[in-house]
Amino acid sequence: MALSACGGGSAQSDGGGSVITPPVTTPIPTPTPAPGGDAIVVPAACTIEDSVLNRSGLQIAPVSGTVLAVAIGSSSTAGNGASSPSNGYVAVAQRLLADYTGLAQFVVVNAGVPGDSLSQVRSRLQRDALAMNPQLMILQVGVNDAAAQPTQAGVDAFRVDFDNLVTQIRRKSQLIIVTGQHYERQPAFYEDYMNAMVQVADQQDIAVFDRYKLMKKLVSSGKYPFGSLLAGDLFHPNDVMHRCTGKVLADLVAASVTK
Repeated sequence: MALSACGGGSAQSDGGGSVITPPVTTPIPTPTPAPGGDAIVVPAACTIEDSVLNRSGLQIAPVSGTVLAVAIGSSSTAGNGASSPSNGYVAVAQRLLADYTGLAQFVVVNAGVPGDSLSQVRSRLQRDALAMNPQLMILQVGVNDAAAQPTQAGVDAFRVDFDNLVTQIRRKSQLIIVTGQHYERQPAFYEDYMNAMVQVADQQDIAVFDRYKLMKKLVSSGKYPFGSLLAGDLFHPNDVMHRCTGKVLADLVAASVTK
């Protein structure tokens, strides 16, 4: 797990409350570009408008001018699939948030652990995340659960456990949910797991970056084969999708910070 202030490097280890937020039409603040920005090009659809649901369910209030965010999840949160730790989506979001001058100082903690299931995230949630009293948590789970329990019973149990985990986080922090990546050799019921996450987010009015739906749309367009969005293992996101995820999350966070 790594703690980094805005604009700094990020050491990687793997990948809440009633809320009222600005309306969806609230303009996204314009960042002040940092010198020597990233050269990784992402699909034009990597925007809040094209990939975020329930944006109205997010409002982030800085504390003493600072927003502390913790990203918790499995291997993609940890940065697996990226060409370097600095190209993982948590590091990308941190770097891009540093460009939003005048909003807050953003501190991003990466609490991703490769291979984690929902139950493993829940078991370390207090220690690795909530104990820091973050203003925001970014939750990415579901992929490993779907692979381990590719059954309808598995989906049903996951939905209940995920709902409980989300409720627990919401008592302490604002929350963004990130669904799993879309890949070719998905187990049975994989999409049902992703849909279960979105259903819980809808019921609790929580912002969700539907990475699965976005990637599926990109692949279905014929312009982006799996190899253009996934690493060499054709499972983890590559630099393009890490950059896409980091960009969407940074823009969403910036647009949701209250004055």
